[in-house]
Amino acid sequence: MAVTVNDITQIKAGKAKSFACDTPKQAKSGQSLVSYVKKYCRDNMPSDVVDYETTITNNVLTVVAVKG
Repeated sequence: MAVTVNDITQIKAGKAKSFACDTPKQAKSGQSLVSYVKKYCRDNMPSDVVDYETTITNNVLTVVAVKG
């Protein structure tokens, strides 16, 4: 599964979502997309989300929306 900007911005503040990617490389790409969202898509983020934190385990990307 490829992660999209919409997938990331739909995560509610204080919640986490895991994405089972096809490969570890695809998970890393999703992690890079989170950085892109934080830098260029702030207006699409929920207003109470101040940051996103990510972890990768094998091919699973977990994104946590940090509440502000």
